[in-house]
Amino acid sequence: MAALQGDYIKRITWPLRLIELESSKKEDSARLSDEHRLIEARLKSGAFLILLDERGKTLRSLEFARTLEKCANQGTPHVQCVIGGAQGLSDSLRARADLILSFGAQTWPHMLARVMLLEQIYRAQ
Repeated sequence: MAALQGDYIKRITWPLRLIELESSKKEDSARLSDEHRLIEARLKSGAFLILLDERGKTLRSLEFARTLEKCANQGTPHVQCVIGGAQGLSDSLRARADLILSFGAQTWPHMLARVMLLEQIYRAQ
């Protein structure tokens, strides 16, 4: 899976940076709060925020590409995508999102969700 991820990263010509954050907290509620804090600290103001969540919108690849194209045309300085932890994403992050995106009702492992997201970004460019 790491090789596939690396392959997509090489193919994407847009500026791209992957950041993995992991809470050191063991208790679920503390972990969710800590993950929220870590994510919030990395979000750039003015960025178009996409959250991956099984309860989000399912978009065809072309619709996703048009969303990113619209961001570029409107001069959006950054697009940031967030994949939540095992407890999901906090309600306040969900409220802040410009798009909540779903790859279906199933729960996907992070590595697979990341590769699927990279593939859609690659298609969009």
